[in-house]
Amino acid sequence: MITVADGINNSSPVYGATVHMYPPPSQSPTLDIQEQTGITDASGNVTMTFKLPAILQADVTPPSSSTLNTGGALVKLEEGKSVSKTIKIY
Repeated sequence: MITVADGINNSSPVYGATVHMYPPPSQSPTLDIQEQTGITDASGNVTMTFKLPAILQADVTPPSSSTLNTGGALVKLEEGKSVSKTIKIY
């Protein structure tokens, strides 16, 4: 699960942000099946399910009504484990 938080306003959740997760260009092209995009809910969360372990780039684009900037982070996926990451955007 990725949680998107407002880094300016007390880490409040960001609703409607687009989260795009994909393998960084330095990784094997066979990992393209690991690419997904989702929209955060009212709690600032988006959940995605991946089948393979990998290190993925998570890019966050705030909703168009927001004055926040884009952000991102690397997320390490491990086989058989749930991973949670909070990404603050400013």
